[in-house]
Amino acid sequence: MNFLEARGHEEHDDKWLVYDPQLNRSLCIGCIVECLDNPDLLTICKKPALSELLRLLVSHGSQLVALLGQEEEIVWHLLNILTGMLGNEDEAYTSVVLEVLLKLVYYMESEELVSFILDFIAQQVQLGLEHKTLLPHYTLLGKLLYQIPSLTVKLLMEYEQFLLQVCSGMTVSSASCSQNENIQSSIAYICINMWDKEQEHLISPRLRRQVYYGTLLMLSDSQLSQSSLMTALELLKKLLQSDDGCHILMTLTLDGGVTLLSSLKKLLLNKKYALQAAVAQILSTLLSKPTGPHYAQDILDSDLAEFLFEALHTQTTVQLEMVLSALQKLAGLDQFYKRCHAMYGVDSILRALTTSFELKNTNLLKQGFQLLGQILESQPADIPLFLNSSVVKRCLFTLTKGSQHHQLDVYSSAITAATGICRKEYLLLPVPFQEIGQMVQSISKKVWDQLSVPTPCRPHLGRRDNRALLHDSINTQMELLITFQRMLLSSCRLATSCSDDPATCESNFAAPGEIFQGNRSTLKSIKQLLAHIIDQNYLPLVLMYWDRLNHDSFHMTLEILCQLHDLDLDLEADIFIRLCQSDFLVAVIDNFVALGSGPLLEKNVHAYLRNTFNLIIGNKQDMANIDIWLQSGLNGLHWRIAEIPKAFAENNLSIDTLQIYLFVLYLSSCHGNVVLPAQELLSALTFAAERQIALQELCPLSQKHYIFLLAWCCTDGGQHFQDMTELVKEAVITSLKQDSPRDWSSHSIILLKWCFSSQVLATVAGEKMLLAWLELETLNSMEKQLDVNSRCLEEESESSGCREVVKLCSKRYFWDALLNILSSGSDDHIAKVMLIFESHLQGIRCVQETSAPSFSELENSETFPAVCTPDSTTGISVADIPYMKESVSNAVHCLFLSNYIGTREHNLCAQLQLLLQLRGIKCVENVEEDQFHINIKVLCQVLNLLGKAVDINPYLEEMCLKTLHSAVCSEDPPARRDNKLCPLILQNEHLLRRFESCLTETTGTRYCLTCDVITVLVQSTNDVLPVKTIDLDLKGVIRSLVLVDLCVTRSNTRMLGALLGVGLQSPLIKLQSELMTVDFRTLYTFLQQLILQDLCGVREQAVFCCEKLLTHLMNVDPNLGTELLGNPWNEFLLDILLQLSLETGLIHSVVKFVDMFFGHEAGLNIMKSNVGLISSLVKSLLRADSQEKTKEQAEHIMHCISEVLKNFTDLISPADRTQLESLKTDLIKITFNNRE
Repeated sequence: MNFLEARGHEEHDDKWLVYDPQLNRSLCIGCIVECLDNPDLLTICKKPALSELLRLLVSHGSQLVALLGQEEEIVWHLLNILTGMLGNEDEAYTSVVLEVLLKLVYYMESEELVSFILDFIAQQVQLGLEHKTLLPHYTLLGKLLYQIPSLTVKLLMEYEQFLLQVCSGMTVSSASCSQNENIQSSIAYICINMWDKEQEHLISPRLRRQVYYGTLLMLSDSQLSQSSLMTALELLKKLLQSDDGCHILMTLTLDGGVTLLSSLKKLLLNKKYALQAAVAQILSTLLSKPTGPHYAQDILDSDLAEFLFEALHTQTTVQLEMVLSALQKLAGLDQFYKRCHAMYGVDSILRALTTSFELKNTNLLKQGFQLLGQILESQPADIPLFLNSSVVKRCLFTLTKGSQHHQLDVYSSAITAATGICRKEYLLLPVPFQEIGQMVQSISKKVWDQLSVPTPCRPHLGRRDNRALLHDSINTQMELLITFQRMLLSSCRLATSCSDDPATCESNFAAPGEIFQGNRSTLKSIKQLLAHIIDQNYLPLVLMYWDRLNHDSFHMTLEILCQLHDLDLDLEADIFIRLCQSDFLVAVIDNFVALGSGPLLEKNVHAYLRNTFNLIIGNKQDMANIDIWLQSGLNGLHWRIAEIPKAFAENNLSIDTLQIYLFVLYLSSCHGNVVLPAQELLSALTFAAERQIALQELCPLSQKHYIFLLAWCCTDGGQHFQDMTELVKEAVITSLKQDSPRDWSSHSIILLKWCFSSQVLATVAGEKMLLAWLELETLNSMEKQLDVNSRCLEEESESSGCREVVKLCSKRYFWDALLNILSSGSDDHIAKVMLIFESHLQGIRCVQETSAPSFSELENSETFPAVCTPDSTTGISVADIPYMKESVSNAVHCLFLSNYIGTREHNLCAQLQLLLQLRGIKCVENVEEDQFHINIKVLCQVLNLLGKAVDINPYLEEMCLKTLHSAVCSEDPPARRDNKLCPLILQNEHLLRRFESCLTETTGTRYCLTCDVITVLVQSTNDVLPVKTIDLDLKGVIRSLVLVDLCVTRSNTRMLGALLGVGLQSPLIKLQSELMTVDFRTLYTFLQQLILQDLCGVREQAVFCCEKLLTHLMNVDPNLGTELLGNPWNEFLLDILLQLSLETGLIHSVVKFVDMFFGHEAGLNIMKSNVGLISSLVKSLLRADSQEKTKEQAEHIMHCISEVLKNFTDLISPADRTQLESLKTDLIKITFNNRE
């Protein structure tokens, strides 16, 4: 066409040319208008011109409108042309005409132009044309209203009759003509754009009713397409904006009983996702109205809820979002639960949540968990919620998975839903405790991860928006903590309610009474889990956010602790104790004071304090007093803990309030939590005694608390009892003089230290306090704390109460009190006191063993253990061990003099045992020699008892024998032995008879002790003859050398060596039969075996006995002695002994044994037969140079060196020869000095 080229158009000016850069040519607007106005051209010929005009309006709209604006006549002419084209039957052509008209209206911005179009459409309608013909006009009007919203006012005010005629087209049936559906949709579109809330008052009632009727008719028409129905639903949403519209539509009924709800139900049934989402949105809008609850019953009666739950079975995000929103509105109504909708909907919600997890849509997850939580929270207890146990487990699994989500809105909503499911009424039997535990554990971990690093309370200086963000973050954290609190409280209530109900552990499908496998233990495990979460996660978070807790959160914290008490677990006592060790107990009182009194607050605080006191004290009589305090004194708590000194000084408190404050201070202090400085606490206690109430007027429990707090001030606080006021000291002393220490004592090391801090307190109450402490401490616990098997008490850094008690042994008052208890206490007391003594002495031994220097250096060392340090008041230390020995000896002697037989024998045994333990403790330097020995008064009493011809207590007899053994068989040098005791024994006939009786047993402790004592008596050099000889079966003694009992073997070997040393001729021993040659051979063989065996303490005795045996045989039977000495087996024996002497302390014994071989030719031949023996001997001799030695040992070593240098010079290296000669010279000096 020519207008595309714009050439040869002389009748048109150049101003009508428009350059089109897309075509790179100019177009003539005049030609386009002429083409459109030409009646001779067909529609198909006009389409290109119309399309080009539309394209120019789109791309050059402003330029084209400016050009047309120069000639208004052309504009109006063009409008007439375009409006006249609306009657064309070609829909595609008509749609382009509509677009051109809309663009012209948009760019021209002329009100006259719009009025012209409206008038034109109105004229066409008034002509009575069919709706089918007017369809393009309806479409143009709808789009004009969408493009120009303000046109609605003009239309409603000036064209009401026209609108009534237009809206009548909504009532045509789509079944009669396919175009009728388009007519209804176009008219509905007009109404959508016209129905604005602000202009709704301009719409006449007649027009409203017509639109309501037409809309409901469209929704009920099953022949309409989805797009038309979506348009009708959009119009319905507009109509429901007003309350009147809701009322009319909900009450409107068409022929055949068609209602709005029935129409919506049909739309839900057609399974089209878009329609289901739109219907859900309509229902949500309807229920969101203030009058929505009035229509809820009708909605529920029409079973729309079931269809909404069914609509959740989709993966369409929009549909899920809309349906969940509608269901949330329904779930907020009470009527929803009365028809059991929730029971059939939980499974659908769980499916929707699973789909949302797959879609990774956080908004859907949030909505789903909110709906689930709403149902779980609101479902009545008498209506079941779950159909079977598998749904319950699926729900718990879904909640667990939701709590692990990374988005705050999701896991917070999941935790809220978890709060609702923890109700026994919901859960089918048996209760799935394992799944519940997994859910609670997952939630706890998530909350801990999110809140364990709190946001600081005070924001940094910065922009205002930063502070707002910080404020929002803090609020979010607190909301999450409160949500966690509710969930945890609900879980605790569930566990508590299930504890007393056996049915929760029984299956509905099992035989009556049959316990579901593992469910009992699972119930116990979930209780333990809850206690662990409260202890490890919840309480630390509460303490972390304590300053931010609101009133409700404080209530829930106390209620959770009360529920923990109801769970009845062993762990709860430890939790409440740890709360006392922290500032929690004090914070509860301070919060109670700050929040003010109230029935619920008082109830929770009362329950928490009572549970705390009950778990820590547990005494029924004391709990009765505490109940009285809390009942009448809780209202008097008007001061924080830090204000107690001021409150006691300036206010007149009731006695119950005062006792509550004392108890709180006591619980905190006795568990190591310093809530008040010692000086302030002492002032408060002084004010309480001087201005509030006398100490004696307090109940015994409060007196106990007062005295403990006073003791704490004097021990850990550094105050002194002597510095207190006379009134306080007199009141305390009076209380301490009471008969029963249980009335004022606490099981605390602090009170024990305080009682022994001064002579006055120790005299008044020291021993009573110690007895009370021992009664409350078990022996097993003391053994675990002290661990007496360890080398030293100071090896473990962690201190305990018993270790602190052991340290008190450095005080003379405490030592005397322990001795008094040991003298008169029961078996249980004796065992505990002996354990304390043993631990104390073990510490002293540890110091002595690890500190070879002098004791003066030891006491000045910084590493000197506290258990052995001297006390500044009493002076007891390692250097004061003689006092310990003397005090114990006096106690033993006094007990011997008393009537102890039958009643206090166990006390005497314990004292003798302590005396023996003290004998093993070395004294300091420059101490008299007698202090190394057992007191002679004690020994006389022991001899007197053992010398009686009566039967005595076996254990007492054994202890006396041990005492006698310790005195006689001292390991000190012979010059310091108790040689004066041997004559007393030899002159005691009954004692010798007792020895003879003990020897007949051949095994046991009594036998070993008797053998050792007889060994010393045989070796004794005094001239006193025994009053009686003791018969001894020496052959039986030799046979017993091969027994397994190590103690018996050691004692027998020692006794045989002593007897052989005196040539088997002792005035004390009478042999039952002489030893034959075979006996000597057997003995020598046994001794060789003992030397080769690695038996503790036996090898040295065997070497000694073997040397004495060979010496004896050389005197009485030289042939047998020479035979045994020259036995080739001795070569191997000597080699083994020389090798062992280099590794053990057998050097002097081995050297003496080897020296005997040099004195006889047979032995010398043994030495010459093995060159290696000489090499080993030289090494042993040189090693002996570095050890201390007696004169006798030095002489043996000298003789051996001489023999080696004499007989084996050629086998020794020059260096070894030089060292041996030097050693011999040194030994000559030693023997010479000893002679002087």
